[in-house]
Amino acid sequence: MMHAKPTSTPSKGAAIIGIHAGEVVSRQKVKKHFECRIGDDSFFPRRRAESVRRKAALDGVQAIRTSLTAEDSARSATRP
Repeated sequence: MMHAKPTSTPSKGAAIIGIHAGEVVSRQKVKKHFECRIGDDSFFPRRRAESVRRKAALDGVQAIRTSLTAEDSARSATRP
């Protein structure tokens, strides 16, 4: 979940709230997973569940480029 730094007074105004929300979203790198509605004195983040599910499904998957042929790769994998 997105959490901003606590302040002594709540932010007022859509522009100020937007600036604070943007800082948090940028720092956490979660913009693609949230839809935010900002009003003059309100902030309503909504999680994009489908985006989060897609990201979770790819978690841990990495592509590795190599110049090895499939045959060479298979041969080296079976050596003791």
